[in-house]
Amino acid sequence: MRYELTAPYSRPKRFRSRRGFALYETLLALSFLVGALIAVSGTPPAHAVTCGNGTVEMGEECDPPGSQCVGGSPSGVFTCAIDCQCTCGNGVVDPGEQCDASSPSGALCLAGPCTNTCACPSTTTSTSTSTTTSSSTTTSTSTTTSTTLIQDPDHYQCYEAKPKFFAPKTVTVQDQFGTVSATIRFPHRLCNPVNKNNEGIIDPTEHLTGYKAKAPFSKRLGQVVVDQFGQLTLDVTRPVLLMLPTSKDGVAAVPPPVDHFMCYKVRKTRGAPKFTPVSVSVADQFQTVTETLLKPVHLCAPANKNNENPDAPNHTGHLLCYKSKSAVAFGTEAHNIANQFGLDQLTIIHRRELCVPALKNPPPTTTSTSTSTTSTSTSTSTSTSTSTTTSTVTTTVTTTTSTTTSTTLYGSPSRAFVDRVASLLD
Repeated sequence: MRYELTAPYSRPKRFRSRRGFALYETLLALSFLVGALIAVSGTPPAHAVTCGNGTVEMGEECDPPGSQCVGGSPSGVFTCAIDCQCTCGNGVVDPGEQCDASSPSGALCLAGPCTNTCACPSTTTSTSTSTTTSSSTTTSTSTTTSTTLIQDPDHYQCYEAKPKFFAPKTVTVQDQFGTVSATIRFPHRLCNPVNKNNEGIIDPTEHLTGYKAKAPFSKRLGQVVVDQFGQLTLDVTRPVLLMLPTSKDGVAAVPPPVDHFMCYKVRKTRGAPKFTPVSVSVADQFQTVTETLLKPVHLCAPANKNNENPDAPNHTGHLLCYKSKSAVAFGTEAHNIANQFGLDQLTIIHRRELCVPALKNPPPTTTSTSTSTTSTSTSTSTSTSTSTTTSTVTTTVTTTTSTTTSTTLYGSPSRAFVDRVASLLD
């Protein structure tokens, strides 16, 4: 007797074998399974986030801008930013902030504490006091204090870039040493903003690229340079690098840009004290290391390139770059850069210098006090008869004191003259 298997449905005629039909059934089952999964795991509707509608929504830390933060920073203390985030008060000086009151190094302001919008307060105060007493003595005191803050650049860790082809350019450079026509050869340094000794970074997006430069120059001897390590007397010998503001690896720099800098080779002036090597900790986008600053090698002056920033030679914020040495070796890294000379890719091969904010030939701090006092006379008359009469006449005594103090401060408490440190370029 012959038996035949029956199925709930017959095999389509186009399948000539059981193997082909089995594959068809498997694919059909998989299609049903995928459809079921899609039906079950429906995607919830996207949540629209609207900054400024007064409601703290997903992705926001506060709303509306200008209100008090309720997340991300101490509640009821800091102000909500325009992007509905509470970056002010997070302990980091974020782009667009002048200071951050919760940062480990404190506010970066000299005129007072950091405000609740992470901005520095006004830096000019005027006080006038007048006191008059009934005993015919008048004292008038007027005191005026003027403080000028200098916007100093970041600290920068500079790395040597491997030489490569670069079409030479000729540019006009004007700085405090004069105006020259400089030949620009190839990118030789990439400098990262660096957090030195946990003092913070002003703008982590702004880098500097140093291009080999050659220009006629007359030596300048005995230049006084002051930074947080103290005062040095240096001879400026020749230009070696032109520093351009640069963005790295596709991250756009936050405006305003830093100055261009013309960097000069320097050496200790004969008879001047030597620099004492200093060890510092540095952390940038490449590494965190401890390095020793050996000696100053470059002085970088704010520069006006091709008349793009005529006021730059008047800027006081210089960079003094120290040759550095570390027990931690640096490998090889490739990075993309973009600046006024175009797009390029650099191969970084060595850690070279640490550049710190500095002043060149700063004016001394002066204090003048003048005091004027009017004369005082007293007369006494006595006559005697049967009675005695005594008459005393005292003239008015007027004392005027005028005090004027003018102080120029550099940098910030975490940058200017706090700790001692160490070096950077060849």
